[in-house]
Amino acid sequence: MTRVVVAVVLLAGLLAIPGCLFPLNLVEEGPEGKLAVVLDPAGGYDLFFTGGAICLFDEEGVLERQLLNLEDREGAGDLSWSPAGDELVGVILEVEGEFNTPKEWRLVRLPLVGEPQVLLRADYPLVSPRYEQTGSAVLYIAAPEEKSELHRLDLSSGQDELLFSDVLAYLPSPDGLFLISSAGELRGPAGEVLASFHCPEEDCQLFLFLWPRLFLDISPTGEFLALVVADRPGLISPEVDPITSLYLVDLVGGTAERLATPALAPSFSPDGRRLAFTAGTPDGTQLAYIYDLEGETVAPLPGSEGVVWVRWGNAGISVALERAEGGYSLRRWDGTGWRELLAEPSR
Repeated sequence: MTRVVVAVVLLAGLLAIPGCLFPLNLVEEGPEGKLAVVLDPAGGYDLFFTGGAICLFDEEGVLERQLLNLEDREGAGDLSWSPAGDELVGVILEVEGEFNTPKEWRLVRLPLVGEPQVLLRADYPLVSPRYEQTGSAVLYIAAPEEKSELHRLDLSSGQDELLFSDVLAYLPSPDGLFLISSAGELRGPAGEVLASFHCPEEDCQLFLFLWPRLFLDISPTGEFLALVVADRPGLISPEVDPITSLYLVDLVGGTAERLATPALAPSFSPDGRRLAFTAGTPDGTQLAYIYDLEGETVAPLPGSEGVVWVRWGNAGISVALERAEGGYSLRRWDGTGWRELLAEPSR
């Protein structure tokens, strides 16, 4: 494979959102189609907040039950399903003080049948928990002494193994793990450097460490990397601030193509043939787009105005849309139309 260099800088500061250390709250679709997300104390959705509950929805997006109630000073997110779809793992952050200073991070196991279980507690960040393909262990990143490390926690024995040091983010694939270092190097399962980009700023590394799913995705075959970075739109004068761009990196062919500016939240389809992402229009409208890798065509998703993020699952594309009156709505596109999620059970 040829090494690709994307000579631009990932810019974390472009996300002007509060709760900068909170785990990201996305809708997660399980292998059987069930959905999991964190809702606030009023039963609504937001990216970051404290209190509320981790909730389970059926395949149609109808609320089934709460999996775990949160305390007033606890935030949660970073949910991930087991391969069998019988449980989830997630992150809970306990905060204190006026500025929501982190007090304790917890990795929590959430079985669909049975009681929640705290797997780990620490006074330093624990992020990005993901099950191994066998479901017998959980991978996660820890940052003791501000040094990020990839760990493997065996769910049967409780043995915690340090796998790699200096890992900001990782991307699981059927062939193994793709790792991203603080130097901006993407390494393949065999340890080879496949691509690199500049990420020298402390804020840049922090955001990639905390919220990789807003910036990164890898195709199911491991052939393509979708990477959101920040560059300048070709203007020398007047001086302009960097804005986010989405690059499609061909890890086999050794090329990188810019798809959209500004853009965020890339997500490959389950078959790896298409890529969904959010991007802004010249008038400032934020839309979801779908890029066809074979036809090299891109098209907006109708009715996606105000989109914040996209996630592609087996049942369709889940999105969060910002309402004009405030707050967010969660919807899913099944290829023909939209379905509202977070519906109340029928009575």
